[in-house]
Amino acid sequence: MNKYLKELFWIIGSALLAVLILLFAYGPLFNEQANDINFDDTSHYALYFSIFLPVVLTILFLVYFIRISIARFNNVKLNSIFLAVNFIIIWQFSVVTISFSPAWTMYPPNSIIPQQAAAGNFWYYAAELLYILLLSLEVFVAIKTGKSLKSTAHK
Repeated sequence: MNKYLKELFWIIGSALLAVLILLFAYGPLFNEQANDINFDDTSHYALYFSIFLPVVLTILFLVYFIRISIARFNNVKLNSIFLAVNFIIIWQFSVVTISFSPAWTMYPPNSIIPQQAAAGNFWYYAAELLYILLLSLEVFVAIKTGKSLKSTAHK
C-alpha cells in the first residue's frame, strides 16, 4: 500500500471519529445551523463547524502524538503531519487565548481614564500554560525531525 495513502486513511479515520463523537455528544449535527451553549445567565451560539474543527484537530493531535511517540520521532512523514496539525492548533489557540486575556475598559465611554480589568483569571493562566507547552512540543518535534532528516541524508 502506498505510504501516502495510508496516512490519508489515518486522517480520514480521525475525522470520522470526530464526527461520531460529535453525533453522540450533540445528536444530529445537520438539522440546525447553530448550537446554543448556556452559561448561567449568558447564552452563546456557536456554529457546528466551529465546534467540529477543534474536535478534529484534537483527535488528530492525539492520534499522531501517539504514533510519533511509538516511532520515537524517527518517521519524518509522521513528524511533518504532526507539526502541521500542532501548528494549526497553536494558531487557533492564540486566537482563543485573546478572549481570556485581561482587557482595558472604560465605563461610561470616554468619561474616565481607562483602567485595566482585574487579572488573575484562572483560565487565562491555564491557556497561557497550554500555549507554552504546545509551542515547546512543536520546537522539540521540529528538532527531532531535523535530526532524522540529517541522519537519513547521510545514509
